[in-house]
Amino acid sequence: MFNSTRPPRRIITLAILALAVLVLAAAEAVNLDGAQAAGGQGVVLNTRVDLACPGPPGEPGTPPPCILPVGLDPRFVSPNPSGQAHLRVRDNDTARVQIQLDGLADDLVLTAWIAYFQPPGPVPHPIFAPAGAGLPPVAWVSAPLAPTTAGFTEGLGQEPNQFTNHPNGRASLTAQLDYNLLKAGQGPMRNGLVSTNQVGASPESGAFQPDCCPDGIPAPRPQGVGASFLRVFDPATGLQVLGPDGRPQLLRSPVPVAFLVVLVHIDGTTHGINAGNLIIPAPGVPATTGDHFTLGVFDLRSLQME
Repeated sequence: MFNSTRPPRRIITLAILALAVLVLAAAEAVNLDGAQAAGGQGVVLNTRVDLACPGPPGEPGTPPPCILPVGLDPRFVSPNPSGQAHLRVRDNDTARVQIQLDGLADDLVLTAWIAYFQPPGPVPHPIFAPAGAGLPPVAWVSAPLAPTTAGFTEGLGQEPNQFTNHPNGRASLTAQLDYNLLKAGQGPMRNGLVSTNQVGASPESGAFQPDCCPDGIPAPRPQGVGASFLRVFDPATGLQVLGPDGRPQLLRSPVPVAFLVVLVHIDGTTHGINAGNLIIPAPGVPATTGDHFTLGVFDLRSLQME
């Protein structure tokens, strides 16, 4: 009879596999610790914020439903809107924002935006003020909630800041941002000086664009489509300044983001980086003043970082 003190082959194999798992786990822990020490992976903020209605400038809002424009088509009225934004900010100044909405009307076209302050409150920096008498601001109050590398379709497809609708009055959006929205000097600013329109086309061309929103505030105006982020230009050549990655250098906001804003587009489409013509959320303002209204906001003012 053959006698041996060696353990069976199966036990040896299991032991080797267990040792390999331990080695891999240890290596992963070392890699993770090293990445965090290098400042690339550490989470510095992980929190959730509830959807609210815009309050008076400088004051907290109230739970939805919010004040709606007068004469709004009932199909745009959500029965019991609520929502939550999950923010995860890393120490490499990137951020992930996940928004879940509930209690919505069916088939809404919804988009999300970063806002640097709340009009008509005080303008926090001259770049958000009018460029001159009778002129629009250099930078608008808001920009799309999307990475600066995102491509926009101007309504010809799903926008990067557009919600995906789900059954039972729900919608969701996830945005992986390449900047820290809670710090000054990081968020992109939307060009307020020029918006794409076709007001120069004659009626005979078939491309004529009349003013929209007959009760518009302060006056009827063409519906804007497109637009872009403010960029840095070389004063000597007039060319765009490029960063180390070869991409145009963006002009960054001097103030951090104050709100995330959820918009409902009553014209049934989006307009790209330009949100369109806002219906001011005030009592008695008719729906004919614009093409979208505010469903609610996520107030980030208490989370802003140095």
